[in-house]
Amino acid sequence: ILRPSPYILGEFLTANGHAIEYDERERLFRTKDFPELRTVRVLHEESCYNKRLKPYRMFLLQRPFRRQASGTAGEGNTASSRGTGSSSGSFAITTMAPCFTPAEASEALERLSTGPNRATIVECGDTLTTRARKFAQSYMFVRGCEQHAQSVIQGMVDTGFQTLSVLCPELATCASNSKHHFVLTSILHNLVHGAMGQLLFDSVSKTMAAEDAAMGALLDQLAPLRPQAFGIPDHLVCQLPLTVELLKSLEGCLTPLHKLHVLQQVFLTLGREIELHLTRLNAASSPAPSTPPSPMPSLP
Repeated sequence: ILRPSPYILGEFLTANGHAIEYDERERLFRTKDFPELRTVRVLHEESCYNKRLKPYRMFLLQRPFRRQASGTAGEGNTASSRGTGSSSGSFAITTMAPCFTPAEASEALERLSTGPNRATIVECGDTLTTRARKFAQSYMFVRGCEQHAQSVIQGMVDTGFQTLSVLCPELATCASNSKHHFVLTSILHNLVHGAMGQLLFDSVSKTMAAEDAAMGALLDQLAPLRPQAFGIPDHLVCQLPLTVELLKSLEGCLTPLHKLHVLQQVFLTLGREIELHLTRLNAASSPAPSTPPSPMPSLP
């Protein structure tokens, strides 16, 4: 748990008072007054909210800020597993979070490329990126043929997964776990979509322009209506500022997986904001507890 330092901008304090500096641009933490100075990379970041809907950030780190004693959980076990023949690529995928942006996918592939199979993994990533770019430059999206484009893109991801599974058996072993499988496929998906840029979204926007215009016109007609017109009870009508901000961020998502992740956060935040509204409503309607009268003093 890190709290902003009251003394220096950009610094944070741990629960036991140690100072840590965070580089937002490089996504790195640097310890300052620890026994061992360390630079720790951020692998994944999520925006979260507590029960009072106050925002905080959660980071998945490359390693702990402090070295663990040998034989305990953490870096000590990491070092021993590498020393007994486990590849760093195998260890890396078990400690990764799913990737939702091209930047996260590139960082994840860099982590996987630190072991003996570095050349193979890098080549697989380069091949995927090259194929995706050529596809983006030469493919013409035609209305009614979206399934064909989808199958071509999915074929690139499947080919990349099969290549890594054959040439790097330790990755295939890790990916047999459903969570690790999702991590690895999210890396490949985002490499492909990141190389394609905005081509996919721009093409879909053009082919669905008529439907998009019709939907916009319908929303304009519904805008003046009150929530009660849709059958929403009065006590559920409330402001949803955090949900609205998340919906606005959809336009900046670069991959379908990133958009789906944001949409998932939208539904979770929507439920939290309504729950908070009902909690406040119940608290306001509940009568204040009455204080019992103080006993009268007995007269002699």
